[in-house]
Amino acid sequence: MTTIKSLLLLFTLALLSACAATPNTNDSAAQENVTAVKPKKEASTRPFPTQTLYSLLVAEIAGQRKRYDIFLGNYMQQAHQTRDPNVAARATQIARYLKAEQAALDASLLWADISPDNTEAQHIAAIQLAKADRLEEAAHKIELLLAKGAEVQSQSITLIATKANPANRDKYHKHIDKLLILYPDNLPLLLSKALLLQSERKNEAALAYAKQALKLEDHNFQATILVANLLDRLDKRPDAIKILEKALRHDPKNDRIRMQYARFLSNFDGKKAEEQFTLLLSKSPNNPNLMLSLALIKKDNGSLEQAKQLFEKLLEINKLTSAANYYLGTIAEEEKRLDNALAHYEKVDGEPDVFAALTRHGKILLKRNDLTRYADHFSKVKHQLPQHRSRLYLLEAELLIEFDHHQLAYNQLTTALAANSTDSTLLYARSMVSEQMNDIDAVERDLRVILSTNPNNADALNALGYTLANKTDRYQEAKALIEKALSIRPNDPAIIDSMGWVEFRLGNYEASLLRLRTAFAEFPDHEVAAHLGEVLWSVKQYNEAKKVWRQGLQLNPNSKIIPEAIKRLVPEEDIAELLEQVKTQ
Repeated sequence: MTTIKSLLLLFTLALLSACAATPNTNDSAAQENVTAVKPKKEASTRPFPTQTLYSLLVAEIAGQRKRYDIFLGNYMQQAHQTRDPNVAARATQIARYLKAEQAALDASLLWADISPDNTEAQHIAAIQLAKADRLEEAAHKIELLLAKGAEVQSQSITLIATKANPANRDKYHKHIDKLLILYPDNLPLLLSKALLLQSERKNEAALAYAKQALKLEDHNFQATILVANLLDRLDKRPDAIKILEKALRHDPKNDRIRMQYARFLSNFDGKKAEEQFTLLLSKSPNNPNLMLSLALIKKDNGSLEQAKQLFEKLLEINKLTSAANYYLGTIAEEEKRLDNALAHYEKVDGEPDVFAALTRHGKILLKRNDLTRYADHFSKVKHQLPQHRSRLYLLEAELLIEFDHHQLAYNQLTTALAANSTDSTLLYARSMVSEQMNDIDAVERDLRVILSTNPNNADALNALGYTLANKTDRYQEAKALIEKALSIRPNDPAIIDSMGWVEFRLGNYEASLLRLRTAFAEFPDHEVAAHLGEVLWSVKQYNEAKKVWRQGLQLNPNSKIIPEAIKRLVPEEDIAELLEQVKTQ
């Protein structure tokens, strides 16, 4: 038998190689402002069996060869067998880099148990407990560390807690409150409290704690960023910008503060934002995120050629290519180079830009009436993104409807439903296409399928009730459906509008006007305006009817519903004059 010390030289080469071979992942601990574990050697003179040393050397070699299962497995086994703090610390490090959360929890708790006075071990154990939604235990470790006078970055644990099970998060929140009574001037605790309140959308209260933290340490980076973010949430962006400017005057080399400053400026002062992003990119010339941000700012500022150069640079280095192709497409479209725009849009294959690209691409092709290329491209994207199949069918149909290809839209939705005949979103969309094609039986069929599986689907109840009121004489049946929808969502202006319309069809003009005026006040919309105007005209309130229709046309100058209502109400020879009055007065 021998000791760790006597074989230190033997381990050194393997450990150095293993550090280089540690998987290059985005360690979640880094996102929590926690440095990845690089355990300090703890005193150990206890002899190790040769088999243990052999197992650990095999583990290090396995790590070099990317056999991470052996790398982690051997260290976990030996950590438990030897209860050596260095081995447990190394096992924790490996597990965290590999994002093997259960192993990381197991190893960190073992390390903390072996080394009760090691602050790093206790802190990492608290983080892993939080990740496992064992927040009370994590909070208890924070309390023990504070009692020992240790510095605890509790906000890193709190960031995890904000996304945890609500009941556990509430218990953790109460524990932080208890600790703040004991340690009212502890900056990390104040930041933790602010983060918890922010996650609960209590921004004013969160800001008070964040400001208290910043007062304790005037130039603390985390407090500065948190105060600025909370001010921005409270629609006080100018104040947020001032906070960041002050921080930059103190620490002009702090690029993290400068980045936030640049982002805030982007929707406030485009030229200043461009200056800041240019400075940031000059320090990191190959950073694709900075390149994209600066390109977007330049595009918004009208410097299209410079923006294009940056987008094209992203294509050259093969980074953020979907975004680059999308924005190059938008620039080409603005410049009327539509074939070039289509070529760029067709290369967009990543979220979130793929849906915007499909919309723009589709509209160009539909304006050209190139239905074959339109269908082929949607088919290709559906194959590339099967997880968004339903959403893609809906978008495809929506664009076809916009360009009056209702039968094609119906056919596509029918194809989509072949794979899932009870998809309520697809059924609802197809029912709306059927309504525009005046196939009322098809409308009712699809909406009844939805209601057979979900009798309380307010949208389906309302749509069916409105359709029956508008297109048939089944008014009492329509009213019953709309009443049920209204009982589920009593303040929904669309359902209130439907109720107003069915009351009109039943001849209950006073009740109809009450409902429709409420709906229009809550939701000014050209369709509600068409209904309200028609009822007002029917009760001879002509001036108010024209006023409401005029408002509706201002909301949607291309409205077809308002002219259709007017055509139903006045003799043919008076239609043109009334439409002119509504549009011009």
